[in-house]
Order: sequence, then C-alpha cells, then structure tokens
Amino acid sequence: MSKEDMNKEETIRSVNGEIISSGVDRTERDSGGIISSGVGQNLAPTISLNEIVINGERYIITQQLATSGEAEVFLAKRGNDEYVIKLYYPSFMPKKEIIEKLKGLTHPDIISIIDYGWYQNRFVEVMEYARGGSLYEKIPIKDPKFLKQIVKEVVNALEFCHSRGIIHRDLKPQNIFFRDSSQRDIVIGDFGISSVLDEGYSKRLTGQARTLTYAAPELFQSIRGKTVIDKEVDYYSLGITLIHLWSGEEPFKDLGEYGVMRMKMEGRVEIPEDMPNEFKTLVKGLLVVNPAKRWGYKEVQKWLNGEVVPVEYEVIKEYPPFIFGKVGNEELVATDPESLADLMEKYEELGKRHLYRRAISEWLKNKNQYLYTAIESIIEEEYPRDQRAGLIKAIYVLDSGRGFKGVDGNRYSTPEEIAKCLEENFSYYEEELKKETAELYLYLEARGYKGEADKFRKLFKNAPSGAALNTLILSLEGEDLLIIDINDPKTWYKKGIEFYDLGKYERAIKCFDEAIKLRNGDFPDAWYNKGLAFYALGRFDEAIKCYDEVIKLRKGDFPEFWYNKGNALSKLGKFKEAIECFDKAIKLGKRDDPDAWYNKGNAFYALGRFDEAIKCYDEAIKLRKGDFPDAWNNKGNAFYALGKFGEAIKCFDEVIKLRKGNDPEAWFNKGNALYYLFRFEEAIKCYDEAIRLRNGDYSEALEAKNRALSILNKWKK
Repeated sequence: MSKEDMNKEETIRSVNGEIISSGVDRTERDSGGIISSGVGQNLAPTISLNEIVINGERYIITQQLATSGEAEVFLAKRGNDEYVIKLYYPSFMPKKEIIEKLKGLTHPDIISIIDYGWYQNRFVEVMEYARGGSLYEKIPIKDPKFLKQIVKEVVNALEFCHSRGIIHRDLKPQNIFFRDSSQRDIVIGDFGISSVLDEGYSKRLTGQARTLTYAAPELFQSIRGKTVIDKEVDYYSLGITLIHLWSGEEPFKDLGEYGVMRMKMEGRVEIPEDMPNEFKTLVKGLLVVNPAKRWGYKEVQKWLNGEVVPVEYEVIKEYPPFIFGKVGNEELVATDPESLADLMEKYEELGKRHLYRRAISEWLKNKNQYLYTAIESIIEEEYPRDQRAGLIKAIYVLDSGRGFKGVDGNRYSTPEEIAKCLEENFSYYEEELKKETAELYLYLEARGYKGEADKFRKLFKNAPSGAALNTLILSLEGEDLLIIDINDPKTWYKKGIEFYDLGKYERAIKCFDEAIKLRNGDFPDAWYNKGLAFYALGRFDEAIKCYDEVIKLRKGDFPEFWYNKGNALSKLGKFKEAIECFDKAIKLGKRDDPDAWYNKGNAFYALGRFDEAIKCYDEAIKLRKGDFPDAWNNKGNAFYALGKFGEAIKCFDEVIKLRKGNDPEAWFNKGNALYYLFRFEEAIKCYDEAIRLRNGDYSEALEAKNRALSILNKWKK
C-alpha cells in the first residue's frame, strides 16, 4: 500500500450493530502490494519518509538519527536550518502539559522545543538540533575540569525547570547534549516522562515510568501503583550519571531490577575507586537515600565554589551470621538477607519459627531499618495468624531480587514474564487466585504493589475467574483494566477496539474473546475485529476462522467480511478462493470500492491470468479517477508479463507522474520494459534514476544497467 493510500483510506467496521467510520484503515490490500516486473527478483513496496508537515511548516527529512521503544528520531531541514524531529509511535505521546510548558521557556542549558503537532495520527515534536551529540557518545570523561562544567550547566538547567514546576525524571548521559560541534556547550533534553508539579506543591503522585539505572530509590516505592516524587529525584540521577561518565560503564549492568532497588535503598552504590575525592564527595551527596538529606541545587553550588558541604551518606554494613539451625550434621548459617530467604524457603517450619519469634527482626534491627520495619509489619499487622503467608511474603521482602515463583517452579522477574506464566498455566491460576493469600498477591505486596494486589483479590471475588485472570494478565502487560465492568461484553469489545487502534493486537484478541464468551459466541462484531487482529499479526488461518463465524452469524450478507476473508486467503496463496470472496464482496456492495478490484486483480496476477488482472486494475483506476499508482504499477507488470512492453511503459510513466518522479521501482520497471524493446540507452537512464533515488543501494538496478551496458558495448564493437 502506498503512503498516499494509507493517508487517504477510510474503512468501515461494525460496532454494536451499526456501521461507523473508523478513521483507521482496516481494509487490507493483498500480499501482492506493488509487483515488480524484475529482470531479477520481485520487489516489495518501499515506503520512505521524505517530509513532515507540522502546523503548516514543511520539514525535509535528511537522516534517521535513532529509534527507541516510543519514537523514531530524524534530522530535518526547514530552509537553511536543521532540526530534530521526534515522531512518536501511534500508541505513544508525551505529556502535553510538559510540551506546552517547555515550548514557552528558553534557557541556555535546555534544548528548545520549536513546535509540536500531529502527522499521520502520530504525535511529533520539533526540537533544536544539538550538533555535538550526547555525552553518552563521549564517555568515559576523565577531565575533572570538564566534568565540573557539565555539573554546573546541568544543575542550572534543573534549577530552572524545578522553579517552574517541571521534574525531568530521566536524566542520564543519553539525555545530556552538546549544543555545538566543538562539544563545550552543555544542554539537557528529552523530557518524555517528566512530571509537572501543581502550583504551590513540591511533590507529585505520578506513574512509575523511569530508567532503572538512574532512578532514585524513592521511585521504586509506590502507593496504589503511583510514586510520590519531588525534585530530588533529578539530583540522584545526576549522581548515577557522573559515575557512568567517569567509569565509561553503565552501573548495575549485571543486576536485575530488584537487585538494583535493594542496592540503592541500602546506600550500597559503588563509586569508582579512581574518581577524584572531590567528585566522590559530590556523588555521595547526590546519592543519599533519604531525599530530605540529599544534596540539591544549593549544596552543589557550594561544592562548585569549593566550600565544604556535609554529607549524610550511610551504607548498610555487613550482617553478622544468623544461626538458622541444624539439619542432620549440617549447621545452617545465613550471612545476609538473601541467603536467609533461601533457607526459609527450603526449611519452611524453621523459617516460620524464626520469623514469628522475632529472631529475624532482632537480627535486622540495627543493620537495616527498612527491612526491620517491613518484617515487623508482616508478623504484627499483615499476617499475624497466617504464618505461611507471612513466611512467603517475608522471603520476597528479604530478597528483593527474587522473582515470582510460578506453579511450574520457574522464577519470573518482569511483569511480562509473570503474565506469560499465568497465561501458560491459565486453569491453575483461575482457581489459585481466588485465595486471599495466593503467592502472586504476596509477591506483589512485597514489591510495593499492595493496592494492586487488593484490587486483584476483589476482582476474583466479584467476576468470573476467567475474565478476572485475563484482566490481571493484561494489567501486568501494562494495561489498566481494573476500572472496567468485566461482566459487560460491550466493555470488553470497546477495550479490544482501543487495543487494536493502538496496534496491540494480542491484547485486543484477549478482549474480543471475553466479549464473545460473555455473549455465548453470538457477537459478530467481536468475531470480525478479532479476525482483523489475527490478520494484522500475520495469523491468516485464524483470521479466516473468525471471518467464517461472522459470515455464519450474519448469513453472509455483509461485503466487508467477504473482502477481508479474500485478503487472508490471498496471503495464504489460495488465490482462486480469494477471487470467489472478492466477487461476493463486489456483488454485495463493494462494486465501487477500488481496493476490492485491486486485490482481485492481484489474485489474478498471482495465478498468471494477466488479461483478467488488467481488467480489474482498470476498474480500480477508473474508480480512483486515475489516481491509483499501485494499480498502474501492477497493470504495467501484467502487460510486461504478456510481452506488451510498450503498454507497460505507459503504465509505469503514469506511476512516475503520480509519484512526481520519486518512485525507484517504477523507474526500474520502466527500464526493464525498455530493455526488452532493445532501447538500451533509455533503459540505462531509467536504471540510473532508480539507483539515484535509492542512494546507490539498488543491486537489481545496478545488475540490469551493467547488462544493458554490456550489450551496448558489444554493438559498438
């Protein structure tokens, strides 16, 4: 499908018995796409981004700089000036309140936001271009004078942001840039997960988005899945950033999330031995666990001025041996909380005895106040009578790096891994999670998610266990479904549509399944959209089964279902069956749909029935009033396959005209047709144009050009 078609197309879908416009193209053109005539192999359609128009301003894309989980980043020009374009994926968007605030601010140490808006349903930021790259590209930095300059400019930028209610929350070497090519002017940027403080408040309750390595310890603590933060989190991130800049190695790179959390909460972050003492003092001040005692702007300014600033930097010292007991002739001894957790899991009865007789609390009391308080809470307030539940939670509290233990005996550390475990053992967890003290709930509580654990408990009390478990799985995968009425099929259906529109097809399918289940199978719209989700995942057999359910429920009277079934059959190479479906779709109401004719033409083409393919392409072109470059291209290839090279050239010329000369495949295909008419010099010009448009990276065109040159040279001799 061409860029132009993607932008223009609107498809209809059925929602709650009505036909509405989705605004998102849910029809698919078949696997044929743009067909290449090829002296060599066939080519898939190429879609490249050449320009972006934001609020009436045109930016010419010159280079892709980077990609991330949330966006693509490009270098672009407007006139003689260069800018960075951050094009977010459809399911991502930065906080508008942050963008609006930043756009109105100017500071010498902050990347300027030039503009923002939407392009093809994707949010776009236009930013100042920092020509010198990021600090990350320059590490390690061992020059103390230069490091001080970095510290000075970064804290000036942070103070400016904080004074205007903005917390960066993601300070790291990758987000600190050199404005100039000489790499001396420091600026900070990328405020994608920042928070805005309400006027008059110094703290904000916010989501837990963070970059693990650089996050302050308080960002690991939550209230109902939210985190209370203040400006001190940015200074902690600066401390970790300085360690990274000096050492050249990312801190904690071999640790899991909970190991990192534990090390930070206990104040055991390692500072490089070779770091100058004055910088060690700075880093210690920035990494104080207690935010109230952590260094901020005033303390760093004093340090920059050479003043002595007190540091309340505490490190948890080594633990004394904990005599766990004897098993046979073996003396069991724990040397730290993690080894104690291992023994408690292996020897449950001994573990419960030590826990509820407070031997463990006393061992922790003078060494780790955080763990001492947590263990006391378990035995006094949370599980004073249910000693097994208390034991399991205590094990997870003592060993913050311990993953959730699934019924299969494996450990799962990330929410996505846990979700997969639950899904693979669905029937077991349908029953297990009805229990108030199911191990998953205890694990979540130990990781600071008591609010979520309580919501899941309530969910399993008030809803069918299958729907409850699907809700839990989707929530672990990052979706907040706890606010929906999970007994209402329409609610599941609408949530499925939301996931589909965000490109989250697996999650959409789960929602459509719940909707179908709650309607005892009689929900054609859910079957249809489930089929579209399977299609988008490339699971065409499953898509066809869904479309067949719709056709059965709707008695075959809706053309859209036949059309999409035809597309799925084409993807599976079942072109004869696909043509039958397209015919039914056209007969039932898609006679004026150019895509139906186009895909039918592609099916005929795949069967080698080129004359019939040409007739279909003609219908598609007529319905688009000539403006259908993909159909012209494939019509040209059909003529080419019939040996009608002159007719093929006319079609490729139409493509070139419609695409304003910027279609390398059309030039290549035209060159091939000219080649077989022995018009080698013209063919070479076409190949040259195709190669130029691909920046030289077009091996098939190069080979075809060399063949044409070889024949010309022979003729000249």
